[in-house]
Parts: sequence; structure tokens; C-alpha cells
Amino acid sequence: MPVMYRRARGSDTWHFREDCTHWPEAEFEQQSHTPGSGVCCLECTYWPSSDSLLHSRATSHRHAADHFPW
Repeated sequence: MPVMYRRARGSDTWHFREDCTHWPEAEFEQQSHTPGSGVCCLECTYWPSSDSLLHSRATSHRHAADHFPW
């Protein structure tokens, strides 16, 4: 599924994660290509999604088991 970018009308901050606390629900612009102007929301960029956290934990647990087999 392509990434959707949204920003509230009158704002120059773009969001790309629906779980962002600032994800615009009404009065927004939306596009499917990377915006050419404005800024990217820091929360969307740096806050991990629950899916990525689960994957990260599973991966780190698996690697730890490779080093500590007990």
C-alpha cells in the first residue's frame, strides 16, 4: 500500500503515519507522492509504530538466542 501524506489546511507539516497524534482527520490536503515543500512531522519520523516495535523485539530476541543458547 502506498504511503499517504497529509497536512492540515494552512499547515506546512506533513504526516505519513495514521497513528500519529497529529494525523489530520478533517480539513486536510492529501497526496500519495513525497511532498516537495513543507516539513515532515517529527513524531511520524521518529516514533516507532507498534508493528516495528514487535518486529524489533522478535529480531533482537532471536539474535540474543543465537549468542546465549541456554
